[in-house]
Amino acid sequence: MNEKEIEIEYRPIKKVTIFQTLELSIDELFKRVGLIVRTGQPLALHWAEGIVFFYAPFHPECDIVTE
Repeated sequence: MNEKEIEIEYRPIKKVTIFQTLELSIDELFKRVGLIVRTGQPLALHWAEGIVFFYAPFHPECDIVTE
């Protein structure tokens, strides 16, 4: 293999680990979604098995984020 070539390997996801969940009322969900959208961050709501969810790499209420 040439030094400049990249080897790509595809492996299907076999395991997803969820470290934290938080159940919100519809009003609280819209409040938090509105906060994220107002900061200009992209947000995608996902739907699976009758549950609407979004994921974030940080907790949206932590002090450094709200500042």
